Amino acid sequence: MAEGGPRVALVGMGPRGLFALERLVHHAAATATALDVDAYEPHPAAGAGPHYDPAQPSFLRMNLPSGAVDMWPAGTGAGPSFVEWAAASGAPVDRDGHAARSLVGRYLSDGLARVLDAAGRAGVAVRVRDERVRGIERGGPFWAVHAGAGGAARPDAYDEVLLCTGHAPARPGRGMDPAAARVARGVYPVGRCLGEGEVPAGARVAVRGMALTFMDAALALTEGRGGAFAPGPAAAPHRGTYEPSGREPAAILPFSRAGRVMPAKPSPALIRGNAALDRADARGRAAVAGLPPGAGVADGLVPVLARAADAALVAVGAVAAGAGRMADLIGALMDPVAGGAEDPAAELERSILVGHGLRAPGADWALGHVWRSLYPAIVARLGGDGLSEDLWPAMRDLEAGMERVAFGPGLANAERLLALIRCGPVDTTHAAGGAVVAAPGGGLQLASPAGATVVDRVVDAVLAPPGAEVGDPLLDALIAAGHVRPRPGRRGLDIRADGSCRGADGRVRAGLAAAGRATEDVVIGNDTLSRELHPALDAWAAGVVARHRAVPAAAGATPLGATP
Repeated sequence: MAEGGPRVALVGMGPRGLFALERLVHHAAATATALDVDAYEPHPAAGAGPHYDPAQPSFLRMNLPSGAVDMWPAGTGAGPSFVEWAAASGAPVDRDGHAARSLVGRYLSDGLARVLDAAGRAGVAVRVRDERVRGIERGGPFWAVHAGAGGAARPDAYDEVLLCTGHAPARPGRGMDPAAARVARGVYPVGRCLGEGEVPAGARVAVRGMALTFMDAALALTEGRGGAFAPGPAAAPHRGTYEPSGREPAAILPFSRAGRVMPAKPSPALIRGNAALDRADARGRAAVAGLPPGAGVADGLVPVLARAADAALVAVGAVAAGAGRMADLIGALMDPVAGGAEDPAAELERSILVGHGLRAPGADWALGHVWRSLYPAIVARLGGDGLSEDLWPAMRDLEAGMERVAFGPGLANAERLLALIRCGPVDTTHAAGGAVVAAPGGGLQLASPAGATVVDRVVDAVLAPPGAEVGDPLLDALIAAGHVRPRPGRRGLDIRADGSCRGADGRVRAGLAAAGRATEDVVIGNDTLSRELHPALDAWAAGVVARHRAVPAAAGATPLGATP
């Protein structure tokens, strides 16, 4: 590798780090700027990361339609979209379907190879290092990065560091008795966490959480053990069945605070080409963008969402609920402990039928649709300084409620979960809310208003929340040293629009930036695969190149303690 240009460290080379590298190479190539880049990623599938690992089972599916996956910025023509790549690779996918995450991981790995090739042609030296970064310090004019297993090695020094650390390890949460938490297990990687050595066949398993990670867990414990699904007929897709292999748990018992499953996302084909709906959505986005300074959540954003949802129903020929009724429904979604009054199977069935166009859309469809459609405007208008500190608790409650109805599973996974509930082994007896795991007399039981069930294992299917204070040792140390800080009133790191971090004194730390989950609330709705929703990576890369464009190659940083 050619050495000597200004040095850049990317801490994390999952999709977010990959996109940052692509932008860095793009701007360096456009300006003939020499850079020396180290990308740190301990997971063996650099570019894809653990959540899109090409080696994971194919039954773990995307939550995005395949047609929405594209690792290249729109209009650049720098590489193929996922659908184009899959067709050229002999693995064509349905653009409205939800492909295996492992296949998307192969696409991202191919994208990394293309970026590295472009870097070589542009004179940007890139080294992917399969090491975990364990500490970052300020060392004179540079940032000192400590990586690897041992502490004796001399740290490497960098002019620029970007933190893209992704998901933090999960923590035991509500409903988990401390005495029982010792047997709680996470979900990923499913082969290690949910194999038969961890969750034996015939066991009764309590699963904390009823969102997308729970669905992955349920599939890993059923389809992943040789069970088979048979789809329902076209006229009744909700009537699919499940044939067990005999290796499943005897019962999978989900529980959560809200006690509600995530409804299925409808097929994109149902609304494609609906000009009236497109116009209604455009008006909704304009209304969000036009919210006046100081606008709140309950008295500002919620009425806009309610009117947009009612307009969406009218546009698809359904019966309007009335903006007041919509606002009330949004308020109910914002209550994190309201509990689910509807049977999970019935809610899933309704969303599947609506999603296939076999039942008229209702208010829940409309609310999910407008949150998806208006989301780019919400991110742009209310991120950063768009909301005052005191409004963020209400905004987080709104996000949590609306995301449940907007960003649920694709139809195929929703149909599989419904089959598991109706045919076994998923048992929703304790799903209505208020369930806890306890350990009376050293045993384990799942207790709820519906009664108590003795269980053998507990699986924690709730991911760590986004933000900076989630028990990540690297971020904790940076906060303790004052190099970064959570923004007051927010969960995420205090950053500028280009990702630059502010320290404890409120001043920008030159050369230190962050992107992704660690910045949540300052950046709304960090989406791992989105290239267009959040422009910070492009702004960061352009800034790095601009700062170092005139720096001669020999003037780059040298390892700490070495002679310049």
